[in-house]
Amino acid sequence: MTRPDGSTDIQFVTMDAPRADEVVVRIVATGICHTDVANFTGSRVPKPVVLGHEGAGVVEAIGSAVTAVAPGDPVILSSSSCGRCSACLAGMPARCRNSAAMAFGARRLDGSCGLHAGQEPIGSHFFSQSSFGAYALTYERSCVPAPADVALELLGPLACGIQTGAGAVLNTLKLGPRDTLGVLGVGAVGLAAVMAGALAGVHRILAIDVHGNRLELARELGATDILSAGAPEDLVSRIRAVFPDGLDAVVDTSGHIESLRVILGALGSGGRLALISSAKGAEAPFKPIDLVMGSRQIVGIAGGGAPARAFIPELIGYYRSGRFPFDRLVTFYPFSELRQAVADLESGKTIKPVLRM
Repeated sequence: MTRPDGSTDIQFVTMDAPRADEVVVRIVATGICHTDVANFTGSRVPKPVVLGHEGAGVVEAIGSAVTAVAPGDPVILSSSSCGRCSACLAGMPARCRNSAAMAFGARRLDGSCGLHAGQEPIGSHFFSQSSFGAYALTYERSCVPAPADVALELLGPLACGIQTGAGAVLNTLKLGPRDTLGVLGVGAVGLAAVMAGALAGVHRILAIDVHGNRLELARELGATDILSAGAPEDLVSRIRAVFPDGLDAVVDTSGHIESLRVILGALGSGGRLALISSAKGAEAPFKPIDLVMGSRQIVGIAGGGAPARAFIPELIGYYRSGRFPFDRLVTFYPFSELRQAVADLESGKTIKPVLRM
């Protein structure tokens, strides 16, 4: 549990019985994402709260209206959508009008909590799951059936960071063999974008980061070029030295605001800048003429750009065939070492920490 002062502890809480559309999942393992870390101390999520949003586990109980999963089923927990807004009804759950509330409200949409410590309500339903616990109370729409032939403890990160990076390339940008791609920040999300670029046969892939070990891994996973981030003021000139015509697309996962101020200059005519990191709400001014005269675009990306129930099994299929080795990003920790896992993530020692329950 995370408290208002940012401290965390492990304690017993009471969980509601599942409502009609809810599912109780026994968590086997859950990934740690930078979004979890930001909300240890951030003010966006009400506290106390149980965080965690890359869970995988086994269904324990289901609500009366649930038909997609049954007790005993292994599942991956993805962020949910309301199922009733115009975007959801149009088959675009990634654009759900209620996605922000369902991600950061730490409540059901009616304002109620599913967890309690005595009479005190505890924030639940963080990204529709709150998977930093032995059990998660989630929604049927969040449950993606998991295959029996892949270790369940490995699959949680597919639900957020991995599908977001891969989906940026495969579903939103739809890059192919004629394109060039730059990835600014090659942590778990960025490396997923690199692997997806290689999977799509992208002509050249440039990985940019401050960590040399991550750049070398990016090369092993499909990057054709690597570049140490260095000083933001000369970033564009160094990119242009390698790609004189500019890049067809840049995926930013870093949220480094000084780099974002200049990165449009690295795009060629018709280039697209895909923003995945929120940059913690900072402002990044740009010149409209840089967009208009070069027919450039900026696009924000949340999730994988496709329904998780379709896209996650697709990624697992690529993994099975050896073309998407996301397991190389993962380091396992026992749940009791949550703080160490977070420290290793922030220092760059670990790319994708996964907590075993």
